[in-house]
Amino acid sequence: MDKTKIKKIAKSATAGFLSALIGYGVGYYVAKTNTQQVEPVTQIDCNTDSGGMVCSPESSGVMKLMATPLSATYSADDSYLLTATITPASAVNQEVDWTIAWQNSSSTFASGKTVTDYVTITPTSDGALTANLICKQAFGEKIVVTCTSRDNSDAKATCTLDYSQKIESVALKFGGITANLGGTTQIKYEVNPNGVAPGGATEVTVTKSSVYTIEDNFTYSVKVNYTGLSDSHFALKGSTITGMPDGNKDITNDGLYFDYAHDVSTWFIVGRVNDILFKNLSTAEIIEYFSDITVNTLFNVAVEVNGNYSNYSAQTLFTCAGYTNTASVVSVALGDSSLVL
Repeated sequence: MDKTKIKKIAKSATAGFLSALIGYGVGYYVAKTNTQQVEPVTQIDCNTDSGGMVCSPESSGVMKLMATPLSATYSADDSYLLTATITPASAVNQEVDWTIAWQNSSSTFASGKTVTDYVTITPTSDGALTANLICKQAFGEKIVVTCTSRDNSDAKATCTLDYSQKIESVALKFGGITANLGGTTQIKYEVNPNGVAPGGATEVTVTKSSVYTIEDNFTYSVKVNYTGLSDSHFALKGSTITGMPDGNKDITNDGLYFDYAHDVSTWFIVGRVNDILFKNLSTAEIIEYFSDITVNTLFNVAVEVNGNYSNYSAQTLFTCAGYTNTASVVSVALGDSSLVL
């Protein structure tokens, strides 16, 4: 199976801190806030488009934390700008210090590890109210960023950084057929009513990352669509086949079976006088049609996997490469059970 192509999508409502890409995955940071209310209070406040950190200020509402993505000139995939605001604004000394540390340096993950190998915080200049926050790789212990006033060391704001579990890869199967997500999946139809059907129940396998601080739960759906196939309908002997699956049909629970009973018998070709109904054709007549495939495109099958912090979507184009005729012998009978010679 070719590599799965995965679209990385960040939910705007719970947008997070995107991780470095591993396989086909998406990761996030989530920020929580905690403020020690000593005047003057240092407030960290950033604005962000969708894809920023989630801010959870304490009940006082004196501090918020969000992240503004930095420009693409930074080499790291996950680069954000934090901005501190001194309260009151009239305070003479507006300088602050930024520090970063594991929340629990003795935890199984953090023990013996250097926090700056995972996330760094760098002021834009000495004492600046702005600092660049960069995630280098996934981490499995919470990280705390602290902004402290140089004028009053008791005036500080902290932000806890989490790393969400992410999708690393997705596999889709229908019985013995493995879908080539991001590419083309070729199948053959069983044309004998008593034959063994290719295909089967829908099976989605989601591989999730093992390094995270927030576990995510994922649900999935699988649907048929005809996007981009309006001029490429499946055709046999130059005639377009009618009666294919409905567009946007949900097959999460139904699966796909490429056989006479589920598909072939329901097809028909619109005729000038009479329609040609495949259910009225013999297996030999159906084989004659399948021996002349003029357009092999069938439909797309798309899979979507949705979590609280990351989503995945991909599809494959199913095409028909021919037919099988696998009906097996079920019994043997003779015309006469006995003979007199």
